Amino acid sequence: MSKSIAGSESPSISVIEESLSLLARRASLPRIHAYMNSRAGTQLDWYAYIALYWIDAAGPMRLTELAHHFGVVPSTVCRHVQQLEREGLVEKTADPTDGRAVQLAPSDKGRLILAELKQARESTLEESLGSWSDKDLDTLAGLLTKLRGDLAHFGSEPLLAEAS
Repeated sequence: MSKSIAGSESPSISVIEESLSLLARRASLPRIHAYMNSRAGTQLDWYAYIALYWIDAAGPMRLTELAHHFGVVPSTVCRHVQQLEREGLVEKTADPTDGRAVQLAPSDKGRLILAELKQARESTLEESLGSWSDKDLDTLAGLLTKLRGDLAHFGSEPLLAEAS
């Protein structure tokens, strides 16, 4: 194991970094998201999808908490949350700790959209990895789970660790 990424002598670290970067870029390409929307029969834009995902994964939260997670001011995420509200994908409920504030939670329709998009991604992965053996799939799943856990502390946001 290398001591420092910058000074890494391990070619494997370089391959892992390049592969993860490429996968992350590909996953966020508009055409990939449009393809998944098409498979799921939805029209949710990328940023609204990410907001809905985090609202669902972390549980009910205030708009300010969602903005903090993304490292932006609340007005930046407000537009996407308004889209989610207009489409009936999130609901506002009274914050139990402060009756003047509201929390966001996915509606039943929002959870259904997330499930449809998850199914579209899983079907695409099944098709793409169809030639892999069960053993290879189990190995990759185990290593990705381990990697996700090992990298969770880099986000240092409780939201990231809780949603894993």
